[in-house]
Amino acid sequence: MTTTCGRGFFWQINQWVSQLADLREARNRFRDAGVEAGAELAFGDPVTEIVRWVNEHECDLVAMSTHGHKWLADLVLGETATKVQHNVSVPVLLIRAI
Repeated sequence: MTTTCGRGFFWQINQWVSQLADLREARNRFRDAGVEAGAELAFGDPVTEIVRWVNEHECDLVAMSTHGHKWLADLVLGETATKVQHNVSVPVLLIRAI
């Protein structure tokens, strides 16, 4: 008996591989500039995963880009960034996405 996963499955795997490569490239640029940095491709709720990463790796700063879609605070900060700010004990540097 044979089964096929379908095109969607392989497309998703390729997306994950591409995203992981992008993360590693960004991490390496920071490291090349003398900034200690880490990167991880995680699955799940973004806020939960970011907060987990910060706590597990004892980060001293979270830097993230923002884009707003809802309500006034979200328009300024972004919903994910707002939730991260309220769930970590380290500074969060927000950079408006262009």
